[in-house]
Amino acid sequence: MKKIIASIAVLLACGQAMAQGEMDALKYSQSDIRGTARYTSMAGAMGALGGDASAIMDNPAALGIYRSSDISLTPGIAWVNTNNGSNKDFSLGATFDNFSAIFNFMTGKNSGAVAHNFGITYNRLRNFRSNISASRNGSTSSLTDYMAYRADESYDALGDMGWYSNLLYKIVDDQDNVVGYESILNEGEKVNKRYYSEERGTIDEWDFSYSINLNNILYLGATIGVQAIDYELSSTHTEDFAEGGGFDLYNTLETTGTGLNFRIGGIVRPVDFLRIGAAFTTPSVYKLTDYYYDRINSSEAEPFSHGHGAIDYTLTTPYKVMGSLGFVIGKQALVGINYEMKDYSTAKYSGTEYSVDNEFIKQDFTMSHTIKIGAEYKFDDALSLRAGYALTTSPVKSSVEDEQLEISPAGSIPAYSIPQNYSQYSAGFGYRSGNFYLDVAYALSQKKDHLYLYPYTAMNTTEAIKVKTTTNTIVATLGLKF
Repeated sequence: MKKIIASIAVLLACGQAMAQGEMDALKYSQSDIRGTARYTSMAGAMGALGGDASAIMDNPAALGIYRSSDISLTPGIAWVNTNNGSNKDFSLGATFDNFSAIFNFMTGKNSGAVAHNFGITYNRLRNFRSNISASRNGSTSSLTDYMAYRADESYDALGDMGWYSNLLYKIVDDQDNVVGYESILNEGEKVNKRYYSEERGTIDEWDFSYSINLNNILYLGATIGVQAIDYELSSTHTEDFAEGGGFDLYNTLETTGTGLNFRIGGIVRPVDFLRIGAAFTTPSVYKLTDYYYDRINSSEAEPFSHGHGAIDYTLTTPYKVMGSLGFVIGKQALVGINYEMKDYSTAKYSGTEYSVDNEFIKQDFTMSHTIKIGAEYKFDDALSLRAGYALTTSPVKSSVEDEQLEISPAGSIPAYSIPQNYSQYSAGFGYRSGNFYLDVAYALSQKKDHLYLYPYTAMNTTEAIKVKTTTNTIVATLGLKF
């Protein structure tokens, strides 16, 4: 009976050891600039201009600009190039970025409530698609050192992997009490390291929105947003020891779940050429489920693995504040400027078992700022050209890398990336013929990350691998006004 109770305690403790890390909270809180082709080509700088189905996810008052009902869909294709100097990877896939159904009800009044609009819109907030490979030869730092560090924690998943694969040995005192663990590698022994990962999945959102047009001057709107996460990560960490032997560590993580948020916004048009917009999006509260699987093949022992069932938890993402300006230049040109702010240090997991992760989030994350600028020029009633640019600052404090602060990754997945600044360049065109319209956009996004194969600790220092990810996206929106 005692053995059964002890086994159950170990399993429960291992479940806790597979708890989410701070970088998972960051990953599920970020979003790309994607949506309709018009929104994409103007880099999303439409929070004050409105009249676009994807602008509603930034400011629900954008719905109030519509003067007719509208239905549209936006398929596309994306190809991703990842480069870290010594390794290059490529992936290609189709995408579906937007669907919208807008219903306009004009009251026939020239003052007061001029129109009511209702909208059901779908937007792809984020597309996880990347292959990353990296290598380091002749390194004096090994994952086994970090395994030894983690093995000091009770029933730690990564520490277990090192211990049961005979990559660690115990340090005992004079009374044979275990006081720590150390790697089996000899002092100064070098290793050749290789890492490969695949990310796939999406974060999608359905918005249910209402907006009112008051006197063609003030537009107010509200949205209930329902999000869905479907994410998968597979990774392999391999080390070959200079004096013989080595190991392969395999990890798979699947995350699924749904979230809910609320958004309010307004647009005011004090004069014909100027629109001023503002919006606030509450934190999204996600109910998520993780499935882990890990395995280690070591030259020192038989293969060892963990199989972890469903782990349920709640994640609250940061709130978002947006301010925007829109300039209408005659009947030929539009210019939009958006500023957005998210405070990632406010993200948190629910439950006392995540108190350490929440402290890491407060300590390591900060406000991220986004500037979007976009323009549209109409040659005539049929043809328009558009372009845009956006820049997002890193949500991670510079002190994390400068001071080599420890990061808390999840379970036995040791690798993590610290995002740097993100930029996007875009262009496109629109064609109108009667009630039908076609918009096409091309977007080039550049994201830089510092990849660490495992965290810094007092026992080892790891050098960041600089990864540049370039995503090329082409989308086309087909729409009909009625």
